[in-house]
Amino acid sequence: MGGIVSIQPLRRPPKPGLVRRLRLYQALEEEANDNRIFYIVSVFMMVQVLAFSVLFVLTTGIIGIWIAIQIEQQRRAMEFLTRLSAPSGPVGGVPQPSSMVSFEPTATWTPSPTWTPVIPTATMTRPATPDVLPTDTPWPTDTQVPQVIEAPPTDTPWPTDTPTPWPTDTPRPTETATPVPTATPTFTLTPTPLPTRTPTPLCDPSYPSICIPYGVPDLNCGDIEFRNFTVLPPDPHGFDRNKDGIGCEE
Repeated sequence: MGGIVSIQPLRRPPKPGLVRRLRLYQALEEEANDNRIFYIVSVFMMVQVLAFSVLFVLTTGIIGIWIAIQIEQQRRAMEFLTRLSAPSGPVGGVPQPSSMVSFEPTATWTPSPTWTPVIPTATMTRPATPDVLPTDTPWPTDTQVPQVIEAPPTDTPWPTDTPTPWPTDTPRPTETATPVPTATPTFTLTPTPLPTRTPTPLCDPSYPSICIPYGVPDLNCGDIEFRNFTVLPPDPHGFDRNKDGIGCEE
């Protein structure tokens, strides 16, 4: 006896067109992944550049403001020293010599990274006391000027008003009322004629919703124009054929 033979289904090789499509799909997917990575990296780089630009602008602005403040402080210090070194005016009527105040500013400007303002030092020398003091010139005495007192003007009296008498009212003549005769109304009664009634034919009570007069010959549904009306016994004309209480049903 022979051995057991296993039967396996045959696998068909894939079609060339399908393999080409799968390879194309894989290539497109790899390209899409590469593009996605490139997009993410580009966005990250743009964010970094933007953050660096903002930080650079803020730092530059702060440094510029600090430098401007230091320059303004140095300018004010120089103006103050210039005002101190200017010659003063006359004291007691005697002009002061220019050698009374001597300034020897020694300003050393040393650049430092911290921008510390350097204020120059000044050495002041007091002037020597003069041997002869100048005499003060007396002030002229004030001459009194007589004041002229003007007399107040006299008030002119106001003219007196002469009262004007009011005109007296003339009495009005009294009017005598003339009696007006009153008319007595007279009423005449006119009888209203009563409406005349037209005698109406008596209706058959077998048909309460319409009027079929008594004494007419036998009628059919085709002889009248009424439809679907109420019929009560005895129904002499036989309009209700199925005996449901409705005559001449459509």
